[in-house]
Amino acid sequence: MNEHPGSLLACARPHRTAAVGEAVELDGSRSICDGAEIVSYEWTLQNGETVDGVRAVTTYDCEGMYSERLTVTDSRGQSEVDFCVVQVLPRDADPKKTPPSIHVAHYPSLDLRPGQPVAFKVRAFFKGPFADNQAGEDIWDFGDGTRAVTWSSSPARGSASTDTDYAERWHMYDKPGRYIVTVRRTGKNGLTATAQVKVDIQK
Repeated sequence: MNEHPGSLLACARPHRTAAVGEAVELDGSRSICDGAEIVSYEWTLQNGETVDGVRAVTTYDCEGMYSERLTVTDSRGQSEVDFCVVQVLPRDADPKKTPPSIHVAHYPSLDLRPGQPVAFKVRAFFKGPFADNQAGEDIWDFGDGTRAVTWSSSPARGSASTDTDYAERWHMYDKPGRYIVTVRRTGKNGLTATAQVKVDIQK
């Protein structure tokens, strides 16, 4: 806020963990606004539902890593987005039923313009006792109709290496707007991790 006075900041954190069938409360009350008031909160959930309000409650019928999107709007008409990661884990901690996890980032992230190349990186994690589930591809949706595939990797089980390789893709947007980039990775056990980032392209 000191660097960007007048900003609106959506906050869907902290991350959540749950078991299948357990109710999870998503909370956007930590969002803040400088110089105005937040007038609406909207949750866009992985199950296709949208929920209006500061909080939303949802459940999951399958283990996985989910990304739930919060959009807040202030009295000036500004809107911002944040994501809550929900890790749904097996009740019995069985590695065979444990989903991968995934991380995605991009650079640069501010003052982007149409036609400007943006570097995206992703890595999926299948570590320790879960390494036997390593499989699949990173499936990208850049939010503008563009799809891509990469192959990030974790160290093999039993390997002394601690390195995990990011996969990289470059992408350009033709038009101004807000784009939600989604990356998914499905392990050998059929369970999926999903990560999302917001990309704002200025006029």
